[in-house]
Amino acid sequence: MRRWLSILMLTLLPLQFSWAAVAAYCGHETGQHAEHLGHHEHQHTDQVKADQDIEEASALIARTDAIERSKRKAKEYAEKALAALEGLPDSEHKLGLQRLAAKVVDRNY
Repeated sequence: MRRWLSILMLTLLPLQFSWAAVAAYCGHETGQHAEHLGHHEHQHTDQVKADQDIEEASALIARTDAIERSKRKAKEYAEKALAALEGLPDSEHKLGLQRLAAKVVDRNY
């Protein structure tokens, strides 16, 4: 059961990360291009206030070790997922999941 849960998490985490990354990209699309899974409607806010909010959030995060703790936790989960994959026979699919676990943890964006 733990093995399948780990495999499921290893599969879903990249989707969550990519969804979060795409949210900023698709934030200003309009028309037919905006009609895709995960797109949301929004109203533009004052850009100065938005920039101030980003600076404030960045400052709050910088005062903590939240980023490093998050990276450590992600690495723990990736190691658990890789351990769960050990029992599976070698295949291109297993190799792909192993590479995916390494890439998700090692990326810097």
